[in-house]
Amino acid sequence: SVRARVAALCEVLGVYLAGQVVMFLLAKGLGVSLANPLTTLTADADGATLVSATHALVRLLGFQYILQLRRHVNHQRAVPRQRQRHPPARPNHHARPRASRPDLPAA
Repeated sequence: SVRARVAALCEVLGVYLAGQVVMFLLAKGLGVSLANPLTTLTADADGATLVSATHALVRLLGFQYILQLRRHVNHQRAVPRQRQRHPPARPNHHARPRASRPDLPAA
């Protein structure tokens, strides 16, 4: 339904925005700079500028990855594992037919 889709969209946006706020506050508390290093690059950037931008981008992505990994681990601890139900096996129509058994009566 439309209401369920709107609710799901609001949930996704809320999680995204909350994640950005938490990441910003955590970075500020740890004294880590999370500015986008790609915004400072120009067409005539030299090698040293590109290397420093690469290092800054690796730090930024690593920080985001660690934050997401911690969130995932905490979520796994909070949610009990449910037994996974396997769907019934589908017939394999591409398999070769089995040889008939001579000890069984013919159909």
